[in-house]
Amino acid sequence: MTQQGPRSFLLVRLPTTGVVAEGVEWSDRQVTLRWCEQGLSSAVSVWEGGLEAVLAAHGDDGATRVQWFTGPQPEAAGTWLPAASLDGRCVRCGRIWPCLGCGP
Repeated sequence: MTQQGPRSFLLVRLPTTGVVAEGVEWSDRQVTLRWCEQGLSSAVSVWEGGLEAVLAAHGDDGATRVQWFTGPQPEAAGTWLPAASLDGRCVRCGRIWPCLGCGP
């Protein structure tokens, strides 16, 4: 069964590192991560195996947690996202893309 629309989250490594990635779990359960590294070394990865695969690879023996955004999520039909700039940020608000906070 598929969920309705994408859900955004943070990947948090405890106890000291903090947020290591921003992510989106898509309606087909695939996951896209944007790693929170400084400068031009940031990377985006796509996980067909979903969160289970992400945590198997980057869970650090249970030290990594998924923190879901609790605010409104975009609707599945007609979801609109502004484009990403060359530095990987939302062209509208400047946050790390996909920000999911900007509307049309």
